Amino acid sequence: MQQYAIPVSKWYELKYHVIGKDIGYSCHVIGRFMPYFFAGKLESGNVCEYFVMIHYFHSIGITEHDEVLYEMGPKEKEHEVYFLEIIKDASWLPLFERIFSWGKKSSLNDVDLREKYPVEAAEKYCRDFKRGVKTSFGAHPDN
Repeated sequence: MQQYAIPVSKWYELKYHVIGKDIGYSCHVIGRFMPYFFAGKLESGNVCEYFVMIHYFHSIGITEHDEVLYEMGPKEKEHEVYFLEIIKDASWLPLFERIFSWGKKSSLNDVDLREKYPVEAAEKYCRDFKRGVKTSFGAHPDN
């Protein structure tokens, strides 16, 4: 961000720090299902943030950050899969999945860790992300 003179948002830094701390403390009171569920859903959405940034950079001719941005997208997907694995058998999951549109049957991204595109083809991921298109969990974008 410094390279492009984009200031860090102090508001976002504070806001997400407080949200993270609240979620962490809430685990001691409400159990682990809801914090893990919402952490997984958050990570699911985070996956596309990196690929959308690649799309934006490419639209203005910048490709020098492709590798680091590409590396982060699948890392976020690993986090999503981790949180879902922890709660996959929870009795609350089917209800939360219907209400919040994330869980075993749906994801907020189209990255499949088993069949990853190479960095050069990263623009194939998350093409419909900003339009709110939901994909089946683990679906490859060309399927």
